[in-house]
Amino acid sequence: MSEPVQSESAAAATALTWDVVIATYKREEILPRCLRLVAAQTRPPARVIVVDASPGWESTRSLVMAEIAPKFPAIEWRYDRAERASSAAQRNQGLRASAADVVFYIDDDSLLYPDAAEIVMSVYERDHERRVAGVSMIEVRTTPEDAARPGAAAPETATPSESGSWFRDSVRRVLRADEIFVPYDAAFPDHAVPDSVRGMAVGSRPTMTGNRVTYRRELALREPFEEMLARYAAGEDSDQSYRVSRHGVLLTAFEAKMFHVGSPGGRLPPRVVTSLGAMNPMVLTRVHCSDPAAKERQTRSLLRRRLVIEGIKDILKRDFSLPRARGIWDALRHLSSVYRMDEAGVRRWYPEFQAGLIQKYAAKA
Repeated sequence: MSEPVQSESAAAATALTWDVVIATYKREEILPRCLRLVAAQTRPPARVIVVDASPGWESTRSLVMAEIAPKFPAIEWRYDRAERASSAAQRNQGLRASAADVVFYIDDDSLLYPDAAEIVMSVYERDHERRVAGVSMIEVRTTPEDAARPGAAAPETATPSESGSWFRDSVRRVLRADEIFVPYDAAFPDHAVPDSVRGMAVGSRPTMTGNRVTYRRELALREPFEEMLARYAAGEDSDQSYRVSRHGVLLTAFEAKMFHVGSPGGRLPPRVVTSLGAMNPMVLTRVHCSDPAAKERQTRSLLRRRLVIEGIKDILKRDFSLPRARGIWDALRHLSSVYRMDEAGVRRWYPEFQAGLIQKYAAKA
């Protein structure tokens, strides 16, 4: 059990503010539901900032500002057109419009439980030495609305360590399927959990997942999302959270819950998603790493494992054109050439590569 929340007088002395930034693209159906749950938090945000890259963004903005925002007048609402269609660039655009102590980044289909923000903010406020750099929520299998129904069972974590299949879990362990990020330095930063929050229901983590992350705003400004990534920008969360972790510990608040719908709207075809999901971290590792030769070897090993894993997924899905495996192969083919470039060369080449890949397969989206 976590320790009790501070008394009102103590909380007032250390009260921090929070803003939420949501990058959205073609999620008109689920976004309003997400925003209503954000606005109805037991501890509401100071600002809700939406950055929309959708073709018809004005109509969604009109709905939000006419039907949702007026019901929560204490919150400052901003609904802006994206300067560029990239979740990384959109999140940075939203960050520049924020002004709170803490910034929440959630997906447009992330559904927060009513007390999620209150729990997260209590961790920051207990951290008197400011050693906590970021706090993540946990993902559960039950929507907030279903969990609120009388007699509802306690929600289960959405990502259990065991799938229930002995064979599947054994294969995942052998292939180290959960090891999907190559640290930029010799190892992940090693920060102790501060004594001030040790009694709370929290635990340290090496990186964060982008649909439920929060950071101290000054650190988010110091380590923004990498804007050379286009569109869906897979890997942006691990990259930014690793860089933030150099400044302080990353924690999971185990009692702060959210449900991720996983809406397919606006997504690219599986081969492109998988290719960018492999290429983006590879390119970012080359740009930010301290030992390119060592990181090239580690990345090659990781991609070879993922080639097997994605091939198995394709077969289990009866997708015998093997789009996911071919996406990993795309990354393997470019690995050596990427690591022969310097940072400036990577930054010149990769935006053009992404544009060409997306254009080639966009018709299949």
